[in-house]
Amino acid sequence: MLTIIYMPTLKALPKNIILLFSLLLAAVSLQADERTLSGSDIQLEDGDTLVISINGKQQRIQLDGIDAPEDTDNPKLQSDLTRTGLSKDTLLGLGQQATDHLRTLIQLDPPFTLHFQAEQRDRYGRLMGDVSNASGHSFAELMIQHGYAQIAVKSIDPAQLKLLMPLQKAALDMNKGLWGLDHKASRLWAGIKATD
Repeated sequence: MLTIIYMPTLKALPKNIILLFSLLLAAVSLQADERTLSGSDIQLEDGDTLVISINGKQQRIQLDGIDAPEDTDNPKLQSDLTRTGLSKDTLLGLGQQATDHLRTLIQLDPPFTLHFQAEQRDRYGRLMGDVSNASGHSFAELMIQHGYAQIAVKSIDPAQLKLLMPLQKAALDMNKGLWGLDHKASRLWAGIKATD
């Protein structure tokens, strides 16, 4: 017995079904990609940017939703110098502290999971993503919680902002990390009013 299954062509489908199908395909292509990593798979560029090999190519990963001070002379450092009036040594010192702390996180609680959107890049060409440790805590969350980065308000999604705001407030109130190492300079860099 021969069974014939009718499969309509795309033209025969109603427009709303075609639209729904297109949206589902787009959603699948925008889903976050995931990779399991060891600490040795992760290199640092600075306190908010990782370098990780993905499909044989070195990719720069911006930790989503955070900003850390620069630890090398680059255009962003120059902008921070102009904006804050702080010395280059002071800003680079803050940046080195942030990078050193991120380096410490890479040595603790492996394996790590990289989450990123392959199609989403920032204005510097970096992939947007984050890395979580074996306990499920993201590097972005830990950098904020420990006081070595601030929330990048312009590039954060509302759900992540809601998670990170209380962590940043607690770190500031308790003078954790950069907020306690150089109270006035760190707040000036972050654009936060220093309290005495």
